[in-house]
Amino acid sequence: MNPRGHLLLLGLNHEQAPLEVRERFALSPDAVESLYAAAGRDPDVLGCIILNTCNRVEIYLYAHSSKPIDSLRREWLRQTATDAELLAPHEIRKEGETVLAHLMEVAGGLRSQVVGETEILGQVKQAYAAAVARESCGSELNFFFQKAFQAAKWVRTHTAVGEGQVSVATVAVDLAGKIFGRLNSASVLVLGAGEIGARTLKALKSRGVETFSVASRTLERAAGIARNYGGTVLPFENLATNLHFYDIVIASTAAAEPVISRDLLARTRRLRPHRPLFLIDLGIPRDIEPAASDLDEVYLYNLDDLAAIARENLTTREEEVSRSTKWVGNRAREVWERFHAVSPPPTHSPSLPLRREGPAGA
Repeated sequence: MNPRGHLLLLGLNHEQAPLEVRERFALSPDAVESLYAAAGRDPDVLGCIILNTCNRVEIYLYAHSSKPIDSLRREWLRQTATDAELLAPHEIRKEGETVLAHLMEVAGGLRSQVVGETEILGQVKQAYAAAVARESCGSELNFFFQKAFQAAKWVRTHTAVGEGQVSVATVAVDLAGKIFGRLNSASVLVLGAGEIGARTLKALKSRGVETFSVASRTLERAAGIARNYGGTVLPFENLATNLHFYDIVIASTAAAEPVISRDLLARTRRLRPHRPLFLIDLGIPRDIEPAASDLDEVYLYNLDDLAAIARENLTTREEEVSRSTKWVGNRAREVWERFHAVSPPPTHSPSLPLRREGPAGA
């Protein structure tokens, strides 16, 4: 390891940026690959891990200098066809120990939109595993991420941050219950075959939903979810002509533009008079045109709406969050000091080969 390098973070998340900004900077799989390629071409970069979720894009780097942050920022802007003026008021930049503390808090669910949720730890581990598979992790980031996983475990097992937990999925189910009462007669459409949509469907089924369909451009994935939960597949191209059959729509696709327009919903409403339509838009970018919310008997909620409701119960866990954050800060300082006390440092971990060594003496 090289304790004389720079631990860096560049990103955007729900804490600084509203949904309408986050969706502009969301990364497609191709964009993620391009960012990794850009990091790989930079001789200053010793390791790179990209965390890309619906609520955050965070690029973690370990490098000989802080210069790679600027080049990766330019590549991020190029990949999302956005400009620096839009990003500047919302971006986060951190260096050193504060990056480690931030990573530990993220992995522990302390910085989640719904504080205490457990999904983020799995997402951080997936990002780490993807970087290892690309041989872009490097021994230094491997060290820091392993310490973050340990910190997240401590938060889960030694505090009550997750007690009484409310997730986006459970909030959506509670709202559905308020709109429809008993859910056993409600028909559900899952639009997209992502993990968050499947979790919301699972929560709805736990409250009595019996009839549902899955529509996705990837037929095999739609069939898999339908099979796992006992539903049917709706061909994606038949969405417009079948939407009126459903009472609840969970939208979570990877589309760059909305797949459900206000005009389509207006036509759908005329085909189901006096019957409410509950729309849960979990997409980043959004899958349903926001203007649809002004239609009669259409109840449209996006990620930020659901998270705001979920935060209402945070007061019961505020003391635990404060205690956890204090412990994480102390732990990050301890790990950071130990990392810099290593002498002489090994070049790299044999289990995580780097594509190249950095320039000597940089």
